[in-house]
Amino acid sequence: MRNGLFEFFDDVNFPMGFRRSGSFSIPESELLSSYGDILSKLANQSLAPESPDEVDFVEVCLGNKPAQTKFEKTWLKYKHEISRKDKFYSAFGKKETVKPSTDFSVIEL
Repeated sequence: MRNGLFEFFDDVNFPMGFRRSGSFSIPESELLSSYGDILSKLANQSLAPESPDEVDFVEVCLGNKPAQTKFEKTWLKYKHEISRKDKFYSAFGKKETVKPSTDFSVIEL
């Protein structure tokens, strides 16, 4: 796999960087930073693959074969992390609170 032309960042999904996100190990974050530019272009098919490894990577991105190399597994993990819809819970709540629809003070026991 060839090196990227520049360091890969995803400030939208990982504003603190891959290493500080808690989603990736140190080797995975370094791999994404170094090779993420090329991997994203290969995945989007805006760059033609030049080696058998790159051809296999494109096949994995298309879903035609399972991930086997560290590049393929890390890229699929990255795609999974950016597609997750996590709920955020705060201990402080919202400014406006919603009152319950049932008045519990009139319930007979």
